[in-house]
Amino acid sequence: MFNTITRKINLQSILFVASCYFVFTSINLFYISTEAPDYIFYKDYFDYFFYNESTTGRENGLIYFFLVSCVLKIQEFQITPTTEIHYVSNSIQVVNFLLYQIGLFGLYKLLSFKKYLKKDIILSFAVLNFMPFTVKLITTMKPEILAFALLPWSLLCIELFFKTKRINYLYLSIFPNLILLSTKNTIIATVVAIYFFILIKNFRLFTNVNLLKPLFLFIFLYFIILYENYLGNGYFILNHVPEGGPLLIPPEERISFSFIYNINFADLIQKPYRHNHANSLIGLLLLDNFGDYFQWYANNSRSLFALDNYKIQGFWYFGNVKELTGLFLGLITYFFIFKYIKKYKEIRIYLALPFFSFFVFLLNVFIRREYFEPSRAELFKSHYYSYLFLITFAFVLLSFLKKQKNYKFFLLIVLILSSLYLHGFLKNTYSNTNQYLSVKNNVSQFCEINRALLPLEDNNSCDNYIENLCYPDYLLIDVRYLLDKENINIDNFPIELINKQGNKVIATNTEGCKSYVEQGYKFESIYKNKVKIPFLNLIYLTLSLLSFYKIHKLSRNEINT
Repeated sequence: MFNTITRKINLQSILFVASCYFVFTSINLFYISTEAPDYIFYKDYFDYFFYNESTTGRENGLIYFFLVSCVLKIQEFQITPTTEIHYVSNSIQVVNFLLYQIGLFGLYKLLSFKKYLKKDIILSFAVLNFMPFTVKLITTMKPEILAFALLPWSLLCIELFFKTKRINYLYLSIFPNLILLSTKNTIIATVVAIYFFILIKNFRLFTNVNLLKPLFLFIFLYFIILYENYLGNGYFILNHVPEGGPLLIPPEERISFSFIYNINFADLIQKPYRHNHANSLIGLLLLDNFGDYFQWYANNSRSLFALDNYKIQGFWYFGNVKELTGLFLGLITYFFIFKYIKKYKEIRIYLALPFFSFFVFLLNVFIRREYFEPSRAELFKSHYYSYLFLITFAFVLLSFLKKQKNYKFFLLIVLILSSLYLHGFLKNTYSNTNQYLSVKNNVSQFCEINRALLPLEDNNSCDNYIENLCYPDYLLIDVRYLLDKENINIDNFPIELINKQGNKVIATNTEGCKSYVEQGYKFESIYKNKVKIPFLNLIYLTLSLLSFYKIHKLSRNEINT
């Protein structure tokens, strides 16, 4: 038994586990997910799940936000006014990372089915963890991460059905697809486009199979989950209502078709910054896949990623080294995507996955030109298609490694180092970083583990409620206070506290606050209520996970033959 275990615990596995810990911890300590795009809108789901509102007022599927709410509820007893955003962020990141691992497992099975070496797959996953588009996916409270968790398994079921002609694989894909196709309108449109393409391309394989039973079962169950989501949201999933109502763009300012093919090479190099390429789809794709063109993540001034970054000096025409690094990685990746699409027919669909998303977004833009803001073009943020790009990148990377075995480790090291640089790990000084981490780690779920593994200079105890409530650290409010230490004047008081009997008191100073907490009083957060349960969504998700287990067991022989 010991020999079996040691055979499975190889270098690739160790590197993968180490990369998972490093990436998750870095995200958790360096970035607050309440700063990610559209959190200000999606937090409405918390009001619904904690019984503060009767509906969400949004249109997306409920299950993802329910999961985040459940993890947040577990931490509710530790929340203070200063630490609230951190515990919300922790909840988002934990759920996202778990969903990411489910998606990786499905992707591993899919890649194994396509006869890629298992050790290369695991090694590529260790690199994949560091990629900027992966980090964006993990840090953002949006359903795209759920789509990544489900889609590889659904695609694997299709592959297994094509190989075996066994309809049971289509039945096993029903519940994952029920969740997948009820998450978000853009995800639905993109996945339907992918499935439609697969159907047309392989039409003969479907004609000899009785698809009516699984199709009718899917439709029946689909309308049920859509109805539950409608009751929770107050809107049908296709009824997207922009915040503040739709913004009508004057005819003379509306997007033109040149957006699709327009590109300014000089500006790509000299002005690779937000809104300078809003008129160029190609420019947006090249700059935001590996970079942070829209400045929500690595370039977000409210994250540690962007603090004290060391600026590598460029030369002549090429002064924007960081942005050009992301641009170069994007160019190389798309070059190999097109090259392998032409070369490898058997994986062509996986290489083309992001283009289905581009097609859907472009179709939406030009059908509704009057509502698309052409000066920003934020619909094309890479996060919206990162769940597809991640799969495509894995196929590209493994296809390259298969042909370039001698350069394998060199390439992977270059990719990891480039990603670390793009995320701001090369800094002018680490004194500010260390100071912030010593504070931020105290509100991390993995505080004790981090203390054991990381060189943190901190004498405070983990999750010290009295300390966080009565002696709050200003750095928990905003990391940028590190740069303005002299002019900080934050008054945490008065604070209203409540005990189990419902009695309320007002703490007006530190000592009074400490005394009340010792008497059993605590801060009453907005997450104090029980979490509302979307029962059908939860059942469907549970059955999806059971389906994954069954697919895993059934597919072993098919993958190995």
